Amino acid sequence: MNRREFLTNALKLSALGVIPFSLFGETECSEVFPDGKTAIGRRTFRGISLPLLGLGLMNLPQDPDSKRLDEKQAERIIECSMELGINYFDSASNYLGGSGEEFLGKILKKYPRSSCFLASKLSLNRIHSLRDARKEVERQLRQCRTEWFDFYMLQSLDSARAARAELLRLPELFEDLKREGKIRFSGVCFADTPELLARLLPRADWDFAQIELNYADWDPCRIREIHRLLTTHKIPVLAVNALRGGDLDDADREKLSQACRFPISLPGVVLTILHASSEQQLASVVQALNSFRPLSETERKTLLETAEKLRNSGKLNPCGDCCCSGNNPAIDSRTPASCPFSIHPKNRRFRFL
Repeated sequence: MNRREFLTNALKLSALGVIPFSLFGETECSEVFPDGKTAIGRRTFRGISLPLLGLGLMNLPQDPDSKRLDEKQAERIIECSMELGINYFDSASNYLGGSGEEFLGKILKKYPRSSCFLASKLSLNRIHSLRDARKEVERQLRQCRTEWFDFYMLQSLDSARAARAELLRLPELFEDLKREGKIRFSGVCFADTPELLARLLPRADWDFAQIELNYADWDPCRIREIHRLLTTHKIPVLAVNALRGGDLDDADREKLSQACRFPISLPGVVLTILHASSEQQLASVVQALNSFRPLSETERKTLLETAEKLRNSGKLNPCGDCCCSGNNPAIDSRTPASCPFSIHPKNRRFRFL
């Protein structure tokens, strides 16, 4: 059996393995292969084994001349992910100018479907009826060349989208799709305030919730409150944007490790998703999570102090479209100038303090 066959079989077993679900996660140790590469550790979610790190497709590399997806580099990143045990892939219909899901489907056809987990999102931008929503899900399935999504969620759920989703009866559609075997787990990508979340949770039937979760936003953007609400209602959390758009190539190794470990050290968090743009970035984060251990109280305190220094340095620019940017006046009254939520992709380079 060659190395590729070994990895494929190992990933297939991990995807099908039945382990009792624990909201707080049971972390399996990382594995070192004979060539020195380290496979990412894993954590239990509703009877399946997920990697601590997922790969997002939003920032896959572009060709500098054509500004289109550099398919060769992107393919190497996905293959590298599979080799490292990162077999969770996060996509959406609008990623990479709309080409992300088709590209992912083409590359992942090389592997058994049961060897990886596909996640995608339903955008309400072009959805005007229940029929539109079903057609969009089926179109995405065709794009990804698959019969089912393992994780499927409403994209960027805020107050306006929550009202539309209820009006269009999308929760019922998701349940129908689960019964039909087209979705394994359904949830939401939440992007609003704790007050809205508190109103939604009593009637929410979510298998999981995906949220932006990192050390810099923990208190200023009220992520602490959102996380507490989700764990109180025993809803597992998928975290994204652990590095706040930071420059992976310049990050201090220890700070990088702490930033990556921050979300997955929290109760109820299953994995964190990295939107990598190179194999080097992917390898850096895998190394940072090698032999994962939760943050100590001292490390946690230091990291939050670092976040405060970073905010006070003036290096965090408002992105203009996050939950507290003021673009959605229904959310809250904070101004863009006070928003430390994320760094715009065009101005995302900074050094960790």
